[in-house]
Amino acid sequence: MSEDQVMMLAGPIFLIVLLIFMWFRTKSPPPVRTEEAELTEHNEAYSVGPLRVIIEERKIDTQWVTDLFFADDDPVDWNTYHGQEKIKEFVQLQIDVVPPKEGLKLMFIAPKGSGKTTLFRIIAKKLLDKRGGRYLEITPAMVKTKEKLDDLMANLCPGDVLCIDEIHMLNRNNADTLLPAVEDNVFPFDAGMRALPPAITWIGATTDIGLLPEAFQDRFQILTLHTLPVDDLVKILKDLPYPITHDAAQEIAVRSIGSPRELKRVYKTSRDVATRDNHKTIDLVDAQEAFRLLELDENGLYYQDRKVLEALYKNPKLYAPRADGTRMVRYAHSERAIRALTGLDENLYRDQIEPKLLRQGFITIGTGGRELTDKTFLVYFPQALQT
Repeated sequence: MSEDQVMMLAGPIFLIVLLIFMWFRTKSPPPVRTEEAELTEHNEAYSVGPLRVIIEERKIDTQWVTDLFFADDDPVDWNTYHGQEKIKEFVQLQIDVVPPKEGLKLMFIAPKGSGKTTLFRIIAKKLLDKRGGRYLEITPAMVKTKEKLDDLMANLCPGDVLCIDEIHMLNRNNADTLLPAVEDNVFPFDAGMRALPPAITWIGATTDIGLLPEAFQDRFQILTLHTLPVDDLVKILKDLPYPITHDAAQEIAVRSIGSPRELKRVYKTSRDVATRDNHKTIDLVDAQEAFRLLELDENGLYYQDRKVLEALYKNPKLYAPRADGTRMVRYAHSERAIRALTGLDENLYRDQIEPKLLRQGFITIGTGGRELTDKTFLVYFPQALQT
């Protein structure tokens, strides 16, 4: 056989040998590890067999690991988290009595800015201090695809606390896929249903639980956060670093209409005013200047909130003339029409402005759309009542 013929055969023979070698590699059994294998080396994806637990090697993906952090002015325990006493009592009961091998399943319903994120970080801290594990805080945008959701589930470790903020924004397929994970601690990977690590705690936070499938809701303990009373808001202000007088704290609390987020926003502006004017304590004058700068009125409404009310008042619907020549006036419009009249962003209007106006009783939703209430006329447009 000539040298050229040998060279021609060498390539195919090498390729055949390589393919046979790779075939044998794929047929080799998966590595077997003991239950004492360190969690820091790999994640344990459990598949229960007749004789042993087979553990799939997988490196922990650090993108899912979130440090449990608190801002400087955030409460870190129950004694500094003011308000929501019954919820705190119920959650503490769960932490105390649920066996360590089981996880908690909690769903918090609350408007934006009500302190739900701080609440589930406190819960996570208590659980991690007691049981160990890691804290993972995600949003639905981080697990839009099934591949991302698979990756998250494959990287869970025993005792992890998984918090999903705005959980109602999960797409329907992902919510349905998570049902067996929440209920039975198993997850459908591509290769089939596999058990997840034990003692996973699930915490969800939502502003609109109605957008979640009912079957998904049923897997959780549903807890509703209430707007905070003025007294609790004053306590929050007194815990913050910059000293504040009682009168200033009271006025800021009233205008924050039950929202810790709004409270801190006004507090920070008041603190900045006091700092500028070399005041060692925030007083009522500082608070009043903050209200002016923020365009926040005594009813807790900002300029953009009042803009909606004014648009409804200045653009009434006129009905067909009656027999006597008069026309019925109705101060109501659709959401779309209100946004067209005001130029407000859709998300801003839906997530913040409209919920606030509804809660405070300044608008209602009827057959004609968003409509001004009697309270609005008494407070903002009394001149209309005099005609």
